[in-house]
Amino acid sequence: MRTLLAAVFLLGLGGFLAAADDKLDEKFLIGKWAIKETGLKTTDNKVQKSIEFKPKGVYAMNDRGTMTEGKYKLKGTTLELTDKASGAVVAWKDLAIKDGKLTHPLGKKGAARAELTRVEEKPDEKK
Repeated sequence: MRTLLAAVFLLGLGGFLAAADDKLDEKFLIGKWAIKETGLKTTDNKVQKSIEFKPKGVYAMNDRGTMTEGKYKLKGTTLELTDKASGAVVAWKDLAIKDGKLTHPLGKKGAARAELTRVEEKPDEKK
């Protein structure tokens, strides 16, 4: 019985520690992410959207075939994206991490959200 209790405790502790690793900071952001919009009345799942966060606050985004680059800055739960070409600033507010995915609301009201899922690179794809 003690062994069973110890095993349950350790498994629970392991799950808690794994969840604690998902801290919203620049280190967590770095990498490639696929973007999916959920909760919208109409969605086009055929269109590929993605963003890559690089070290030193640089990003590259593919938004429906339009490639943009710029700088990003994380301030608490708000991520500011500054376009390199136009200087336009877009703020993703109320960022949250859920099940290893990054989410933020789209618009002011409703259940529409952008969901970012980390894209794992295959060993032969690395440059």
